[in-house]
Amino acid sequence: MADQHQNQKRKTFIRSIINFTQGIAVTLFVFAVTIAMYLTVIYRARVAPLISYAIVFDAGSSHTEMFVYNWPADKSEGLGTTSPVSQYFVCPLATINASDPYKPNDFIKLKAISDFENHLDLLNDYFAPCLNEAVSKIPSNRHKFSPIFLGATAGMRLASLRNTTRANQVFETIREIFLNYPFQFVTARQVSSFILLIKSIINKISI
Repeated sequence: MADQHQNQKRKTFIRSIINFTQGIAVTLFVFAVTIAMYLTVIYRARVAPLISYAIVFDAGSSHTEMFVYNWPADKSEGLGTTSPVSQYFVCPLATINASDPYKPNDFIKLKAISDFENHLDLLNDYFAPCLNEAVSKIPSNRHKFSPIFLGATAGMRLASLRNTTRANQVFETIREIFLNYPFQFVTARQVSSFILLIKSIINKISI
C-alpha cells in the first residue's frame, strides 16, 4: 500500500515537471515569435524609406491641372541627392458653370483661375475635388510634410493688367482655400512658365 502511494506521488511529481516544462516551452515559443515579429517590423521600417509628396497646380490661361509628385525621402525629410522624383497622379480641374449676370438664363464657363475674378465664391468648388483626391491618395502621416505650390502663367498676368486688385483677390482666396487643407502650403503666385515653377519647387524641397 505504501509502495502504491509512493508511486502515485512520483507520478504526480513527474507530471508536474512535464507540465511545468511544457509551460516554459510554450512561453519561450510565444516570446520568440513576438521578438521575431518585432524585429521584422523594425527591419522593414528601416529598409522601406518614407515617401515625400508635393502638390503642384499648373494654372494656365485655359485650364488648371494638379500634379502630385513623390520621391523617397531621407531621414531629414528632404530630397535625397539620388532620389528620383516621380509623377504620382494628375487631376485636371473641372470647369465650373456660373450664372451670367447679364443673361440670367445663360451660364459662363469658368475654366481657368483668371475666370474667377468676379466669382471668388466658386473657387473652392473649383479646387475641392482635386484637393480631396490628394487628401485621400497621399498617406495621412505625410500630409503635413507635403507642400502645395500654385503657379499661374499667362491668364493671371493678363488679369493683373486688367485689374491688379481683383487678381490679388483671386490669389488670396486660393491661399485661404489651401490653408484649410492638412498640407504644407508654400506659395500661390504668377510664374513665367511651368518649367520655372518646377525648378523653384525642386530648389525648395532640396533644402
